Amino acid sequence: NKTICSGETYTWTVNGIDYTTNQTGLRISHDGCTADEVLNLTVTPKPSDVVTNKTICSGETYTWTANGIDYTSNQTGLRIPHDGCTADEVLNLTVTPKPTDIVTNKTICSGETYTWSANGIDYTSNQNGLRIPHDGCTADEVLNLVVNTISKPIVSTINQPTCSSSVASVELSNLPTGTWTINPGNISGNTTTTTISGLLPGNTYNYTVTNSLGCESLASSNIVILDFICAEDDTPSAINGATGGTISTIFVNDKINGSSFLPRDVSVSTTTLPTGFTFNSDGTIVIAPNTVAGTYTITYTICKSTNLSICDSATIEVIITASVIDAVPETTASINGSIGGKTASLITNDTLNGAAAVIGNQPGQVILTGITVPAGLTLNADGTVSVAAGTPIGNYEVEYRICEVNNINNCDIAKSIIPVTGAVLVLVDDSASSVVGTNQPQTVLNVLGNDTKNGQPIVSTEVSISETVSDPTGSIKLNPDGTIVLKENTPAGTYELTYQVCELHTTNCATATVTISVVAPVIDAVSEITASINGSIGGKTASLITNDTLNGTAAVIGNQPGQVILTGITVPAGLTLNADGTVSVAAGTPIGNYEVEYRICEVNNINNCDIAKSTIPVTGAVLVLVDDSASSVVGINQPQTVLNVLGNDTKNGQPIVSTEVSISETVSDPTGSIKLNPDGTIVLKENTPAGTYELTYQVCELNTTNCATATVTISVVAPTMTITADSYCSNNVPYVSYKVTPDNFTPNNLLTIRWIDSANNVVATQTNLPLSGDILWPGAAIDSNGNGMDWPGWLLSNGQWTEGADGFENTRPSVTMEFLLSPTASVVVNYPAATAGCNAKPSFTIKANDDEAGPINTNKEISTSLNIFNNDTLNGGTLSAANVVLTTIIPNPNLVLNADGSVDLKPKTPSGTYQLTYQICDALNTSSCSQAIVTITVLNSLDPDPPVIPRVIIALTNDTATVDGINGELEFINVLDNDLLKGLPINIADIDFSSTSNSPYFEFNSDGTVNVKPNTPGGDYALTYQVCEKGNPNNCSTATLNVFVEVPSVAIIKTASFNDENGDGVAEAGETITYKFKVTNTGNVALTQVMVTDPLPGVVISGQAIDLELNESNETNFTAEYKITQNDINHGSVTNQASVEGRSRKGVVVSDTSDKENNAEDRPTVLVLNGCEIKVFSAFSPNGDTKNSRFYIQGLECYPDNTVEIYNRWGVLVYDTDHYNNQDRVFVGVSQGRATVKQSDGLPAGTYFYTLKYRDSGSNQHELSGYLYLNK
Repeated sequence: NKTICSGETYTWTVNGIDYTTNQTGLRISHDGCTADEVLNLTVTPKPSDVVTNKTICSGETYTWTANGIDYTSNQTGLRIPHDGCTADEVLNLTVTPKPTDIVTNKTICSGETYTWSANGIDYTSNQNGLRIPHDGCTADEVLNLVVNTISKPIVSTINQPTCSSSVASVELSNLPTGTWTINPGNISGNTTTTTISGLLPGNTYNYTVTNSLGCESLASSNIVILDFICAEDDTPSAINGATGGTISTIFVNDKINGSSFLPRDVSVSTTTLPTGFTFNSDGTIVIAPNTVAGTYTITYTICKSTNLSICDSATIEVIITASVIDAVPETTASINGSIGGKTASLITNDTLNGAAAVIGNQPGQVILTGITVPAGLTLNADGTVSVAAGTPIGNYEVEYRICEVNNINNCDIAKSIIPVTGAVLVLVDDSASSVVGTNQPQTVLNVLGNDTKNGQPIVSTEVSISETVSDPTGSIKLNPDGTIVLKENTPAGTYELTYQVCELHTTNCATATVTISVVAPVIDAVSEITASINGSIGGKTASLITNDTLNGTAAVIGNQPGQVILTGITVPAGLTLNADGTVSVAAGTPIGNYEVEYRICEVNNINNCDIAKSTIPVTGAVLVLVDDSASSVVGINQPQTVLNVLGNDTKNGQPIVSTEVSISETVSDPTGSIKLNPDGTIVLKENTPAGTYELTYQVCELNTTNCATATVTISVVAPTMTITADSYCSNNVPYVSYKVTPDNFTPNNLLTIRWIDSANNVVATQTNLPLSGDILWPGAAIDSNGNGMDWPGWLLSNGQWTEGADGFENTRPSVTMEFLLSPTASVVVNYPAATAGCNAKPSFTIKANDDEAGPINTNKEISTSLNIFNNDTLNGGTLSAANVVLTTIIPNPNLVLNADGSVDLKPKTPSGTYQLTYQICDALNTSSCSQAIVTITVLNSLDPDPPVIPRVIIALTNDTATVDGINGELEFINVLDNDLLKGLPINIADIDFSSTSNSPYFEFNSDGTVNVKPNTPGGDYALTYQVCEKGNPNNCSTATLNVFVEVPSVAIIKTASFNDENGDGVAEAGETITYKFKVTNTGNVALTQVMVTDPLPGVVISGQAIDLELNESNETNFTAEYKITQNDINHGSVTNQASVEGRSRKGVVVSDTSDKENNAEDRPTVLVLNGCEIKVFSAFSPNGDTKNSRFYIQGLECYPDNTVEIYNRWGVLVYDTDHYNNQDRVFVGVSQGRATVKQSDGLPAGTYFYTLKYRDSGSNQHELSGYLYLNK
């Protein structure tokens, strides 16, 4: 009788045969002797299903434990069948619908972001419709953003400034509904339009408006407030038409933008100017001398230089007054009536408007008319009076009239006296003594030199001259011009003649006598001692007659009159007296003083001779050797050339050439540390100790015994160096940081370090090291990640670290580091001490890690294939059972933990999950222990079909970023920060992350961060990446990172213009240069804080920092002004270069140096100045009005090495000075020369004569002269 479960079979063994059945009453018949066998089976009915009813959320799964196995599913009606005696297990799942979304509605301003807290995480975004998914039971969270966009203000009406109102106003419309605030100015209101006043001319404004929600608009269009200009009528003081003058600038009451301005700020034009008027660019009006009297009206227009459309006009009324004319009576110089003559001009002292009158028919001149002119006299057109020859002696009165050309009725009359006389001739006898007769005719004197006519020197062309008694020998003759000529080769003696001087065409004569005494010329031969001649090579002296003279001048050898004949009397052997007076010395002539006797005789007088004896010294070459020394020479590890002994030695006064002499040591350095080379160089041996070394050397002429000696002394100091070496611990690894600084030498090789332990053993040598750095302690080793792998004095055996002899044990606790460069120096360095974060030795740690295995069918096997030691570590490495003490802390009756770490199940262990807890301790340090749990799952039945596992949701969000393309950025974003896995922020350990873009400029890191490399080109980049569920490579999602690479750039162009403030066309110290700057944003992003700087000393830059949009240029904000110095003028130009700097919104700073023409180059701006051109202004008026009150010489400041002299009309020096500079050393019409005029009175108006002498920078002499007109 057997009982089976419903649906099972029973195997019945009868008569050696197995019968499998589920039927009851089965009979097996046997023979009569054997009982039949009957099987009675009772079938137990199958129990009712065991049903699990659960509710889950939409999208979730449920983990159902049935028959000892966990099943995860979201399907309802899941059935686990069992045998006929056991109820089947059924899972009924009810899925709860997902709730309605939780929506957050917010309003932000355009360009802003909103931080949204959802699911405990802050999300910052400006995107609408952002969704945070949750599980099926929890509503998703949704963000709806409304972006408030406010329009920028519209510029409606601009009321520009005028002469009556110096400020402007603007009407702005399109303002937002409700209250608003306008900036700049913090102006509040609530209307749709408003008016802003108080705007200053010459400025550009723009405004933003902020609404009641705090949203700010973009800036309005630029509001340009125009400049305005106002010209006012002028009535200057009257000007004397005869002298002319200058009207001070009429700009004084004119305004630009309500303020005074400089002449360079305007462009001026006028109506047609009257004759004699000049209107200058600085607003002054120059009235030329001799301008016709009258009242003149001029209309002028001024326009702003930078905007010629901004103009205004006014009138000037100029009054020109008439001149004063004065005819002055004269008594002229007497005229010789016998021959007639001409007086000076009768109007010499006549004046027109206080200045000397000039006869002519031009404005400013006078017309001369005779009224009464006596017979025999003629009043000439130039004002002189001609007296006819034969006019009797007497005083003649001439009456005349002068009238102004400009105003013919402006006249005056005068009577002048002309005295007529005969001439008075006074002749004085002449003589000349000791006149040397030469071979040429010679003029001895002029007889008229001491004769007078009317008390004045006689002019030969105004008289007749003749001999009355001639020299009977004919040796002296009188020429018609009064000169006395001595005939050539006249013998010594006294010669005489009588001469007569008569007025032309008259018998008015006088006589006198001339006496000439002639002497013979002197010849002088002078003894010489010539310069020595090197007898070994021979040579030639200078001429022996170099100092000989004939008639007091240097004698010249030749056969012509006035020359001498040279004859040798005694000439030693080996010497030759040459025809030119030199003496040749043959090579090999012995040393000695050789006497040469010679004679020179005058060619004209062959017996006029002189004799001299000259000495020719014959020597060897003069060798002068000077002792040499060198101090503080550092003895390094290389031979070095210290000096050349010939550097201060001479041969015949010239530097010695080594190939022309022999050089040798006579007393060598006994240590051999210094050696003399054949070329004279002294070489110091390598590694020479500190000390003083000496040798004596000899220099000899080649092939002679002519030698000299000197001493060389070299002072050697030891090379020294400063060493710092400090140990430190990093990541439990010992290091040394060192630095070697040579104190007194320059190394020529790399560094070698030898490590010497306490036993004085060299345990390590490192070569070719830099002079500073960080190095491992000898015996230490690290892996590629910088983690310690070995330590000095530690041994690793069977996974255990123990202290022991590894060859480096004596480097602890200290080591001697020997540094070898040129010198050798040592320092003792202590092994780094242990700290809280770093031990510089192995870490003694043991770690047991949890283990899992299964499911395992114990019907088939009991081994779990698990060894707990496989994932446990000892001191960071693998361990073995021999190194630990293994203990079971919480046992399990179904689990067996073996000593070798393996885990077995007991046979027939039922299905289920079984755990035990074990502990491992370091066998060498049993206090160092760790525990872990072993979990084994047993499933003895066949595995059912696995339930369907739902796909995990990966939600990725596209990202945007702006980066610096110039410098690059590390980890500028983490693209995973806003991505979700299962509705939660992504843990990098749960995914596989990769980039699907192959950009050479971007790097995706394994943690989701992204790098951009330096020098990445600007622009937009779309970069894609992929996230896959770890262990499920088919469950992936992609997203895009949109990156804008900003590459800011800026460029500057600088131009210069010279401001000729005084309008003279020439640069002067104190005048200015205006610089303008064009700044351009050449990058791909807007720039802020753009500022210009200029390093030129004295330059003043105007303009505040500005912002530049993409591709925007600005030419008006920045200007600079520089005041020219005298040094600039002397140099001839001003050269400088500005720079500009700006920042991107990310704070990247960019800069550029200026170019004079374009953005692509960086050339300095050069402005040529012409201030050194000399120009003499030949008229001035020191009348107390401070205008044109000095004698001005333009450009003379450039040539301080100068002299100025000024003479009056009679040739008397009235002023002279050195270093004339137009300032404190300047002629202002006051006598400072040798005249008898008082300084306090000042010099009278009139014509003067100046001379200017100056030297340029090359010391070249220049001279200028001319007339100078002084007016008062």
